[in-house]
Amino acid sequence: MKILMKIKSKRAVPVANRSEPEKRRLRLQAPFSLSGLRALVLLGVLVFVSFMIYTPLNTYLQQKAEMKRVEASIASKEQEKQRLIEEIDRYQDEAYVREQAKLRLGLVEQGETAFRLVDPALEDTNSSSAEDDASLDREKPWYKVLWKALATPPVEDAPEEDPEMHLPIAPAPEEATP
Repeated sequence: MKILMKIKSKRAVPVANRSEPEKRRLRLQAPFSLSGLRALVLLGVLVFVSFMIYTPLNTYLQQKAEMKRVEASIASKEQEKQRLIEEIDRYQDEAYVREQAKLRLGLVEQGETAFRLVDPALEDTNSSSAEDDASLDREKPWYKVLWKALATPPVEDAPEEDPEMHLPIAPAPEEATP
């Protein structure tokens, strides 16, 4: 019952003057009009705050970009490390080491025969001197070229000798003696 009385008592309170809040609203709206000085101060505060925010924000973005670059660098270094570890593991295999010795050093095992294929086009070293002679012959009169051809006997081709192959030979495997 007391609760009902309080509610009734609040409703029963008469409002003294209802026209007074309208005057207050009018008075409160007047101070919010911006004068030139207030607008300038507000603009200055906004510029100051924007400069205060710009520096840390710029630093943050630069550090974030640097972190991405460093993470990419770390990932590439880890891939390189993994590749090198795999290469080291390959060199632990004796067959791979022998294969690489044959390929890179031209190593020949005992009992094997080494063959070298020589391109005949690469062997023709006299062709450049023949071309030089031909260009010199063009500059001479025809009768001097003819006389030179008749006066000089042709060169006999000497039989070719087999080139010596100086390939390394793998040492014989050492046998363990008991």
